[in-house]
Amino acid sequence: MRQLLEMGLGRTDVIVLVIAIAVLIVADLLHEKEISFTAWLLQRKIGVRYAVYLAVCMVLLLQVVADFGQPAASFLYFQF
Repeated sequence: MRQLLEMGLGRTDVIVLVIAIAVLIVADLLHEKEISFTAWLLQRKIGVRYAVYLAVCMVLLLQVVADFGQPAASFLYFQF
């Protein structure tokens, strides 16, 4: 983790990175076992579905707010 911090990533960035990789691994494992998250979610009550939708939107919104105000040079493809 120290190497990631030395590359310019903040502690929050590292946590978000680890969570994102974990989500991708879980999604890949579910796909390999032919388990559909959307089918599972559609079987749940509407309150559960909207809670999941709201949680996803909040995570995305919080990530955008956390990165708001960063200079354009910090964007990955700025040099190209």
